[in-house]
Amino acid sequence: MPTSRALRRRMLRFAPTGLALTALLGAAALGPATVLAAGPATTTVTVSVVADDTHDPVDGALVTLTGNAEGDADVVYEDDRTTDGGGQATFTAVPLESGGAGVTLTAEATKSESSTADGCTTERTWSGASEPTPAAAGLAIEVLASRDDETRCDDPGPDAPVLTGVVVGPDGGAFAVFEASVAMVRADGAAWGRSLEIGADGRFSAGVQAWGTADAPSHLSVQVNGAVVGHETEGDCTYDLAPRASYEASVALADGHDPSEIALVASIERVGGVCGTTGTPKPTTAPPGAAGGRSTPAATLPPTDVTTAPASSDAAPLIAAVLVLGSAAGLTLLRRSGRDSG
Repeated sequence: MPTSRALRRRMLRFAPTGLALTALLGAAALGPATVLAAGPATTTVTVSVVADDTHDPVDGALVTLTGNAEGDADVVYEDDRTTDGGGQATFTAVPLESGGAGVTLTAEATKSESSTADGCTTERTWSGASEPTPAAAGLAIEVLASRDDETRCDDPGPDAPVLTGVVVGPDGGAFAVFEASVAMVRADGAAWGRSLEIGADGRFSAGVQAWGTADAPSHLSVQVNGAVVGHETEGDCTYDLAPRASYEASVALADGHDPSEIALVASIERVGGVCGTTGTPKPTTAPPGAAGGRSTPAATLPPTDVTTAPASSDAAPLIAAVLVLGSAAGLTLLRRSGRDSG
């Protein structure tokens, strides 16, 4: 018969430890295993931004990805990213559905930058948006971005080249000016312009940009519009008549020299009118009756095609100079050796 010491050893051998007992009681209390519900399905979306004309990647563009539940205008997802050097932006945790409905994604991209050179600041802006696209696993969206450039140039300084000239009417005399302007376009596309003050004698003087070389000339233009001097009736239309003159040339002024003095001779043109008893505005084009029932722009001869001017006009020598310049073939670079020459 076992002793009391031996019985105690057998009881301890089969008795569960405290930890084991706790584990058994805990498992019994939990009952069947609990399964957690899965979260909403999401995906990663890659947006590529490229120039619409060259298809080159646009880096540094701000991309906004917006998601709407199908049939619902409420936004269920929106986030911003910036494109990398390859023109790509990656969005994570983009929902594939919302409230049991699919999600439609739209990407918009914008970028702005500026640069300054030779007194001109150019603002470049890229913008574009994708078509609405249903969200899908591993979706890739492409945005075609168009670029707009706007250039602003400072006015010429005190040492800038000076454009001088005179404008007269068909009779060789001065006329009342409604508006006048001078403009220049550089070889790289930069543009500048300003109003032009015309004196009572028809003369003008204005500083212009020191732009253009023999290899890369700039375009210089002058436009003068006179006040209405009369009317002309054709059919049931009455037209306003006014003197108008224009001048264009390629110039090389980068060395700071003044352009040659110019002379403009205006011609009388239709500048507007009305037709019928209701006063319907009439476009400033050729009179009705052009082929196909369409009006075509009225032909305007350039100032260099004017062959006569009153001998008594003070502008006669300048007009003759324009006639000689106008007959030259090819590119004409107008320049003078300098204000202080001679």
